[in-house]
Amino acid sequence: QAKRLMWNYFALSPEERKARAASLVNLDDGQYDPDLGLSYPEIGGRARSLNRSQGAGTREVRGSVIQSFTLTDGAPATHDLFDDVTLDWSRVPGAAPLAALLADAERTFDPAKPWAILPTLARAHAAIAALPASALVDAKRHELEDVMRSCAGLWLEGIADTPTACPGDTLHVTFAAINRSPAPLALERLEAPLGARAYYAAGGASAFGPAPKPDPGAPADGAARTLAENQPVVAVASIALPASQPFTQPYWLVKRPSAGSFEVDDQSLIGTAENAPALSATARITIAGEAIAFDVPVVYRWTDRVLGDRYRALEVLPPVTCQFDRGVVLVNDAKPHELRLAVTSTRGAVSGTAKLDLPAGWRADPAGVAIRLAPGAEQVVVFHVTAGPDAATATISGGVEIAGRRYASSLTRIDYPHVPIQTMLSPCETRLVRTDLAVRGHQIAYVMGAGDQVPDALREMGFHVTLLTDDDVENGDLSRFDCIVTGIRAFNTRPRLRVLEPRVLDYVRAGGRLVVQYCTDDDALKDRLGPWPLTVSRDRVAVETAEMRFLQPAHPLLRSPNAIGVHDFDGWVQERGLNYANPFDPRYQAVLSANDPGEPARDGGLLYTRCGKGVFVYTGLAFFRQLPAGVPGAWRLFANLVSAEH
Repeated sequence: QAKRLMWNYFALSPEERKARAASLVNLDDGQYDPDLGLSYPEIGGRARSLNRSQGAGTREVRGSVIQSFTLTDGAPATHDLFDDVTLDWSRVPGAAPLAALLADAERTFDPAKPWAILPTLARAHAAIAALPASALVDAKRHELEDVMRSCAGLWLEGIADTPTACPGDTLHVTFAAINRSPAPLALERLEAPLGARAYYAAGGASAFGPAPKPDPGAPADGAARTLAENQPVVAVASIALPASQPFTQPYWLVKRPSAGSFEVDDQSLIGTAENAPALSATARITIAGEAIAFDVPVVYRWTDRVLGDRYRALEVLPPVTCQFDRGVVLVNDAKPHELRLAVTSTRGAVSGTAKLDLPAGWRADPAGVAIRLAPGAEQVVVFHVTAGPDAATATISGGVEIAGRRYASSLTRIDYPHVPIQTMLSPCETRLVRTDLAVRGHQIAYVMGAGDQVPDALREMGFHVTLLTDDDVENGDLSRFDCIVTGIRAFNTRPRLRVLEPRVLDYVRAGGRLVVQYCTDDDALKDRLGPWPLTVSRDRVAVETAEMRFLQPAHPLLRSPNAIGVHDFDGWVQERGLNYANPFDPRYQAVLSANDPGEPARDGGLLYTRCGKGVFVYTGLAFFRQLPAGVPGAWRLFANLVSAEH
């Protein structure tokens, strides 16, 4: 039970803090930690700066940083947030002997001989096992076991012979246990996953050499083995995956998310950063006479020529994965439209039939294509989809039927050196956008920023899109383009563009059209982004269903070449827009207005102005989300933004 709820007034001025002094509890979070060699604001700044995909670099603050808190509910606090909150083991009945043992271990700990406190920690482990079960006690028991493992230098691993497997496959796994201390340890038994049996390796095999051979007469769940100092004990097992083995998938994505939330059946998983391992063994180790069960996840290890030893989780995948060549297809006529589906074998040889799952009103030719794949091979099949007269915008899926089961997942693998490899299986889908859409012009230049899929949508509309480098912007012939579009945060991520903005505005004055998608607030961009002063703010409209008000219903951006109505804002995803202009020069025409509940009108989401013979547009509307999502109205409106006027 929480004792109190506090609200953090993190930006009070000294005068405000003085005026509220009687009701505030202050905390200086600028303190320095001598063990870490850093202050907490320094750690916070470094953590924020690792959020690199959002450009969230933050300075590291040193010195006193006062945070002020006021009570919103519960018992008042006078001097400290934790007044009268018990934080030690006295909160757990019967834990006094355990607390004494842990205090003794901390007092006698010698960093040069960490194993010397293992007997004390073993007695503490027995004491914690005798306490009444609770989530706190269970968590602390696992933490204590981790400490004991560290003090013994105990290394446990289970290495599969392959990084991926399919249900029904058999894996060969090598387990190793190494006691890197003089403390007496013993491996009592090794319990392999899924009821498989592990056997000690014959001939004293090393865990780091060729694949060891099992000794059929030496089961690892039989007699105990002494873990002599720095001498590996190796066991091997063949593990058959059942046909029902779940595929590797983040638990919050197993079920399709609903609007604004994930659907997770097992609520005990909520808050865990990653899935449990696909397979895990149990090593029962005796440390100072105390038996402890350690989980041993089965992983894959390989040696990178640059990065050295690397580990990744064992992945259980379907036998095939599928991927469309396009995420969105614009269908504004009755002609057949080509769809290419790449089918890849994840492990073994497979054969089946590739098919599309189409809603009413749509037809595919052919209805199915035979698939025959060697291990790890890919086959691309081509379908032609045609919209009937009653066909509506639809999401379709592609998959392969194998032995009566349909596999229709796309595989995404995220691999960076600083995080574990992440694998996701998402529905193999593409969006068929069925809408009337007209465009004017042909040649569009796109200046990519932080990265988006808008160029793909422009090509789907029928434009020829050229991606511009900084050198192209500086020295190229811009007059050959009907429109130049800058990607999201282009002026934040490509500083050279700030210097080249005058040249782009010269292109506008000579009759060109420039569409700038949202940037983040940046002092270097203030009043320099367009032909007249405007400031990029943090204004946004986060409710994707917020009412869109037409400030100028007859404006060219809303009338030509597509007539935009209120229904063109149906089905928008995640948000209406972000980083609106505010304030902005009155020479800009605000075209649309919207706001979140309880907030003032936000009018800076779509600005238009004529500059010389040309047109400048700034938009904070989230086209970078709507176009890949296949929102028909967003496609029509963006076509208006980039199309030449009469």
